[in-house]
Amino acid sequence: MVVRHYSVNACLAPLCSMHGLAVITVEGIGNMQAGLHPAQERLASAHGSQCGFCTPGFVMSMYTLLRNHPSPSAQQLESAFDGNLCRCTGYRPIIDGYRSFIKVIISIRFSQFCFQETKISQEKVTLYDPTQEPIFPPDLKINQRHLQSQPLKFMSDCITWYRPTSLKELLRLKQQHPDCRMVIGNTEIGIETKFKKQYYPVLVAVTNVAELLVVEYTEEGIRFGSSVTLSTLDNTLKEAVRKMSESKTRIFSAFIEMLQWFAGHQIRNVAALGGNIMTASPISDLNPLLLACGAVLQVVGIDGTVRKIVMDSKFFVGYRQTVVQKSEILVSVLIPFSQENEYFLAFKQANRKEDDISIVNAGLRVLLEKDTSVTDASFAFGGMAPVTVMATKTREGIIGRKWNEELLSNACQLLMEDLPLDPSAQGGLVAFRRSLTLSFFFKFYLSVLKSLHKQVRGNENLDSHYLSSLQPLERSLPRGSQVYEAVQEGQSPDDALHRPLVHQSAYKQASGEAVYLDDIPVSEDLFAAFVFSKKAHACLVSVDATPALGIPGVVDFVSHKDVPGSNVWGVGEEIFASSEVVHQGQVIGVVVAETQVIAQCAATAVKVEYEALDSTITIKEAIKKGSFFPPKHEIKRGDLAAGFTASDHVLEGKVHIEAQEHFYLECHSVLVKPGEDDELEVIATTQWPTGVQECLALALGVLQHKIVVRTKRLGGGFGGKESRSIPVTLPVAVAAKKLKRSIRCTLDRDEDMMMTGTRHPVLGRYKVGFTSNGKILALEVDMYLNAGVSTDKTIGVMDRALFYSDNCYNIANIRTTGHMCRTNLPSSTGFRGFGGPQAMIIAETWMSHVANSLKKPPHEVRVMNFYQEGSFTHFNQVLEQVTLQQCWKDCLNMSQFSERRKEVTLYNSENRWRKRGLAIIPTKFGFSFTKLDMNQGGALVHIYVDGSVLVAHGGVEMGQGLHTKMIQVVTSRVLQIPTTKITILETATNTVPNTTATAASMSSDIYGEAVREACQTLRTRLDSFIHSTGRTGMSWEELIRAAYESRINLSASGFCIIPDIGYDFSTGEGKPFSYFAYGVACSEVEIDCLTGDHVVLRTDIVMDVGKSLNPAIDVGQIEGAFVQGYGLVMLEQYKVQPDGTLLTRGPGTYKIPSLGNIPKVFNVCLLQNSRNPRAVFSSKGIGEPPLFLATSVLQAVQDAVASARQDAGLEPFIILDTPATPDIIRMACQDQFTKEASW
Repeated sequence: MVVRHYSVNACLAPLCSMHGLAVITVEGIGNMQAGLHPAQERLASAHGSQCGFCTPGFVMSMYTLLRNHPSPSAQQLESAFDGNLCRCTGYRPIIDGYRSFIKVIISIRFSQFCFQETKISQEKVTLYDPTQEPIFPPDLKINQRHLQSQPLKFMSDCITWYRPTSLKELLRLKQQHPDCRMVIGNTEIGIETKFKKQYYPVLVAVTNVAELLVVEYTEEGIRFGSSVTLSTLDNTLKEAVRKMSESKTRIFSAFIEMLQWFAGHQIRNVAALGGNIMTASPISDLNPLLLACGAVLQVVGIDGTVRKIVMDSKFFVGYRQTVVQKSEILVSVLIPFSQENEYFLAFKQANRKEDDISIVNAGLRVLLEKDTSVTDASFAFGGMAPVTVMATKTREGIIGRKWNEELLSNACQLLMEDLPLDPSAQGGLVAFRRSLTLSFFFKFYLSVLKSLHKQVRGNENLDSHYLSSLQPLERSLPRGSQVYEAVQEGQSPDDALHRPLVHQSAYKQASGEAVYLDDIPVSEDLFAAFVFSKKAHACLVSVDATPALGIPGVVDFVSHKDVPGSNVWGVGEEIFASSEVVHQGQVIGVVVAETQVIAQCAATAVKVEYEALDSTITIKEAIKKGSFFPPKHEIKRGDLAAGFTASDHVLEGKVHIEAQEHFYLECHSVLVKPGEDDELEVIATTQWPTGVQECLALALGVLQHKIVVRTKRLGGGFGGKESRSIPVTLPVAVAAKKLKRSIRCTLDRDEDMMMTGTRHPVLGRYKVGFTSNGKILALEVDMYLNAGVSTDKTIGVMDRALFYSDNCYNIANIRTTGHMCRTNLPSSTGFRGFGGPQAMIIAETWMSHVANSLKKPPHEVRVMNFYQEGSFTHFNQVLEQVTLQQCWKDCLNMSQFSERRKEVTLYNSENRWRKRGLAIIPTKFGFSFTKLDMNQGGALVHIYVDGSVLVAHGGVEMGQGLHTKMIQVVTSRVLQIPTTKITILETATNTVPNTTATAASMSSDIYGEAVREACQTLRTRLDSFIHSTGRTGMSWEELIRAAYESRINLSASGFCIIPDIGYDFSTGEGKPFSYFAYGVACSEVEIDCLTGDHVVLRTDIVMDVGKSLNPAIDVGQIEGAFVQGYGLVMLEQYKVQPDGTLLTRGPGTYKIPSLGNIPKVFNVCLLQNSRNPRAVFSSKGIGEPPLFLATSVLQAVQDAVASARQDAGLEPFIILDTPATPDIIRMACQDQFTKEASW
């Protein structure tokens, strides 16, 4: 018996389907007490775990790979994680940790001044020995045949689950339950039942029906049972390709190509070929291929009648409908062999290459005579109609014609007739989708032409400039270097400061032992589910909870009528909508029940009647209606009119930066525990415990000292859990107080995205004046921010945007103005960078616009306008210790910019349909909270009599390594003890009061100084004790015991304020920032001009972090921020309908960067010899500044697009809105195909 291991998504795997299988979770392969599995240890040791919420998923994907392939190849490692997502690390350290399993050696460039560490030493980790893995459970192995052939029936009050094991039994069940749903991997039904609220009372699992699991070679091809998984399909076809001739397996090769982009391993391991056909999705990746190759289906009716169906243009008869009758069951699928002169290719274009649904896909086939005349052809497309369609006119139009340019031209015209796609078609992007069909056919045409001509060189029919378009954009395992200063020689081993320590929770996170809020065991807790508004703006006519209250297990319905204090919090938002709803996803009420499932089900039963009101959704609508929040802030200096008058040239433009969803992997959660005498304990996923505490006190009508808010760790935050944790917590707290019961609530992903708000969308309009050599003389910028329904964090975000509107450029005459648009969307909120990235994207847009208009290299124009040491910003703050020029110089050298600029130019001259771009971009980032009173924080340090140390401070650990850095500060030059003696348990308002939000990259500065001060107080007491007693030479433990016995206070608090800051917008005076950090990134990209796809070939970053407290953590923050910034500028689409309905509600529709999106070569260097006297131990903040550097990718893409446009005879420069997804890139290139595809 062969034991195989499969990784699956636990959230989609029904418990019933586990019968007879061995289930292994991350907790089962290793732990902190018994020892970690190498898959756990190596990821953590390589700094591959930050917030840790995704870590168990990566561990189990690697574990699965190792169990099946103890010595995996690089290719296997690359594909192992295509179903895994991480929002924190940027993926590189995860892959570095696991690369050690394949013993790949990477050459790294060293610096004589810096020390680097890129891979795990085999001597430092547990070697992997597959013989030590747990054996397959003997009982399951002995009884496997019986367990797998045993028919099953599971029943609940509302669902019956059958698992037949023979076709005869399946037909009987189908006859008894004609409306039953057949399930294999649950990848479709699981989504429908969870998110689309579908109900299927009878489910029949066909995973064990022997006749549906057949894999059989025939004379015509390979016949696959309909329950054969996609992984098995893939492996079988690969084996056939290895054994058979190329000409016989071209169809198989196309399926293999498509399958590598079909979902992730976890889905392919359970999803089946038959399910893909019968769900009949119009954007199915396999159905176009099945149609094009003429796959033959075998179906059987409940009466036993067997028939064969050829998949052709008549197979799909309507949306999600096929010619297979309701009374029939799909038994098998025959995928044919290809013929000698038959050519077959698969194409797919999605926003994200890995694990994303198609925008358009295609299966293209042609059969030729020896003279290249077309004998037969079939062209099938997905994403072009409510069904997968075949281009029948195109097929008929080319039959008998020779494979040449005339055929190509005619086929393109016919394709546009076959695939008209109405301008109002669902999904939009009509011109792009139509152009993709032409691009696919053009690529197919060239590929066939290349195959027909073995000697390409000198053949006039195949332009060598076109050949690169046939190669897929290469994606491979990332590699790179991380360069930083070594600790000073002679530093004590116990002094952890400046060392690259692993995140203090990394090993717990890798073993699944780290506790997140939803891991807290349920005792007598009740569960809350929200009733959300389904309207963007409406009056509440009535809210009837009677149907919900009638459901067994429902305890109560809570609304605004139950709020004992104020129903209004913050800047005017309601806890519960009382008479009017102002955005979809607003909380109207809370259903409390005995289980989460009951609560969520009952929440949907609450009947709400609305009277619709006019709504405003977009910035454009808000400007048209004059819908703004006051105030309008402005920063100006110089004489703008004089600046424009003196300018040789003046340009105007606009750029739009779309919203970005935080997509922290841990959704918002809260647990509220009422106590005696109005006391309340709240465990919340918040970056701002005091903010939650303050709002709770007002809502409940109690004093703040009655409320304790705790946070142990967050599974990511990025600003989205600062203020937006409050509207999640308050309704649950009101319910808990009313019922005097502990209540918990964890939002589902779709609820979280619908309710909590995003990064601010911004429309930037600019007017820039400059000289003929590129010196900027005047700049006017208006930024319109979509605030949503309240100002929440918008004033602060707007102010930051105004401060950053110059980026790194010294402009004598400038006016920048911020406008807050009032719309009917959830309140936009803080997000990593806090308005800075949007403003600097606008700045780099006009800077590139200037350079291109002068036909000057953009990097030269940028340097010409740089700030210098002692320059004054447009808000009149002098710049001191400016490291911008050094960062720029180091990045130019590290990236070999000059040489690669020439290489890119040469490449572009030799390739028409594939272009490369190169860009280098700087950033300047100021540190402080713009709200003055937030620039403070406290800490509390206890030393216990055994010498152990407990640290508490007001910062929240959310993956950024804050607690780890604080421990290093404690162990540094102050207490001088090993890190093993120190711990930080949680952040709580009863330990350190009046906490500032963990945000703005200020927590290391504020809490590091507070912890240092507390430790220094203790160190001074201990030194005084030693001096007064003369008792030297004691161990730490002996010293602490002696000090205790002498009644020395072993507890101390510390407090930090950021001095000499503050800015007054009314006068334009003040100093908003304590200090600045600088950074530079150079990125190179390659784009496919025919599809808009792209790959980041290389990124080099030089970042000024001062004297790093922990270089490994800082490098991780740089890489993670960069990849998150890449999502902002290149990938993440937040889609809202005109009525305010959010379309992107989860990972299926909202795509964050995956492993395949990160640079193939990713180098990071921390600037050498940088120091900062205004922060703890000369460090600088790091969480936010690197995010904007991903704009180097956007600018590189713009550079590549300019080359394509130049080849087409167009003006090279074009503004790319963000995110610059494939449709934007493709339609910016413009050529004969885009013209033909446009209406």
